[in-house]
Amino acid sequence: MAAGPKEVSGTALVLPGGGARGAYEVGALTVLLPALEQRGERVTLLCGA
Repeated sequence: MAAGPKEVSGTALVLPGGGARGAYEVGALTVLLPALEQRGERVTLLCGA
């Protein structure tokens, strides 16, 4: 019998765009990532376009 999918927990971050939107995202990350670290959380999956 094949094993089913594993349950995985974590925090994913999706960054949808470049250009001016990318500049906004970088600014938001400078606040978001330290706030997550203070809570003991880390981004475990990062994807973008």
